[in-house]
Amino acid sequence: MWALWSGEKNSPRLGHLILIANALEVSADLLLADVLTAGYTVKESLLAEKLDGLSVPQRNQVYTVLDALLQTIQQVKKTGYLYVRVLYLYH
Repeated sequence: MWALWSGEKNSPRLGHLILIANALEVSADLLLADVLTAGYTVKESLLAEKLDGLSVPQRNQVYTVLDALLQTIQQVKKTGYLYVRVLYLYH
């Protein structure tokens, strides 16, 4: 196990992955979500669960922020520059 933490090995064996998942009390899907293309489904599912716990006005606030972020990302892709917009979120 030390070889993983010290960087001597690049990837854990399945048994080590299971030990890590159990120690963190998370699924292997969640541990691998950033490195697997299918992992984004896991993240989207977790996000959907979080959104379900919000009221409709709170969800709309999240969607407003997400839309602004996505627009900013598209603009940076096109221009190479980041323009900052300030959003006022009411409560």
